[in-house]
Order: sequence, then C-alpha cells, then structure tokens
Amino acid sequence: HGFFHRDMKPENLLCMGPELVKIADFGLARELRSQPPYTDYVSTRWYRAPEVLLRSSVYSSPIDIWAVGSIMAELYTLRPLFPGTSEVDEIFKICQVLGTPKKSDWPEGYQLASSMNFRFPQCVPINLKTLIPNASNEAIQLMTEMLNWDPKKRPTASQALKHSYFQVGQVLGPSLHHLESKQSLNKQVQPLESKPSLGDLELKPLPDINDQTVRQPQPKNSHQPPGSIQLPQ
Repeated sequence: HGFFHRDMKPENLLCMGPELVKIADFGLARELRSQPPYTDYVSTRWYRAPEVLLRSSVYSSPIDIWAVGSIMAELYTLRPLFPGTSEVDEIFKICQVLGTPKKSDWPEGYQLASSMNFRFPQCVPINLKTLIPNASNEAIQLMTEMLNWDPKKRPTASQALKHSYFQVGQVLGPSLHHLESKQSLNKQVQPLESKPSLGDLELKPLPDINDQTVRQPQPKNSHQPPGSIQLPQ
C-alpha cells in the first residue's frame, strides 16, 4: 500500500483467528515515495536486515521482507533465527547461517562494511532445512529468497504472495510432534513445552450468580438433604 513498516517483529503481528493476521505499530513506518536518507537505527536487532546493520541510509521495503523471513523461521522453530547480542554479533549470527556473502553477490554490502572498517567473518552456509527440518521444501525456498543478503534480490511482498508456498492445499510440513517421535528433531528444535497455549487449556464456565443454589459439601451428621443449600431471597 505504498509504505514500509521498518519494525517488523512477532510482537507487532496480531493474530485474529487462524486466517487473519494484522500488522501493528506503525510508529516507524515511512512512505515508499519518501526520499532517503533514513535513520540507520530502526527495527528490532534480531529482525534487522544486514544493510541496516551496516548503517545504510538508503534502504527501503526489502528490510521488511528480511524481517518476515526471520519471523517465518521463528514460527517453525519457536526461537529466533539470528539472536545477536549486539549489532556486530547479529552480523556474525547471520553469517553463521547464511555464510559469508560474496563480494560479487553484494558489492554494496562490502562498500558499507568498508566504510565502517568491518570485515565479514568467513563462514560456510548452513542449509536451512537442517535448522528447520519441520518446514516444507516450499517454505525453505521462500525463506531462503527472503533472507538474501542483497536487498535488490529479495522478492517484493506481491512476489512473495505468489510463491507456491501460499497455494491452497499446500503442505506446510510435518508437525513438530511427528518429527520428535521419528527422530527427536536431532535435538535441534525443542518446542516450549513449559508454556501451554490457550488452546490447550480447558475453560470451564463460572457458576451463574443468579442461580439459587450453590453446591456445598455437607457434614457427615447433617440432617439437611445433600446437594445444595437455599440462598435467602
């Protein structure tokens, strides 16, 4: 709709049932037609695109696509994909998963790094499928495209929505329970069993305050009929 959010993170996504998700908190949003430079300190660190981490001031909507890719991975694993403790550590975390970007693949990134006297750590990429084994091949492909070092190579929101992952009837991947029983997820994905969801809780209605009877245990020697006592009118 002509805007980019600049602070996409799980806390800003509101689930309104299984088929409706709303985006919240547009305090940092900018219009696509607005002119850079933009502030270089936006987006929560774990979901911050590499060009923003390298202090680019001419970024645009691809930073939201990067954040959505990170969030999508977190939905599968129940933990952040790039949990950096600082901006530098965040880049290291990204390199540990995606591998060191080639200069020919992202020359602008190397220019940004050079202006900061920063050198990319030398890392070998890890196949996302090994980190997120419960994701379908289509999901892995979509996340890989969204988590591209070069912002110009990331899909737009419209292009992402046309991906085969979003086709009706698409298999999203086996459940965590299925994988745990089959291979224990190779101890790489551990669901948060200590925090049950509301859907796991059995909600029982409270007694009606207008009901004239209240269930109450009776003493053993009581001559009153068991089951209830009458409230005064």
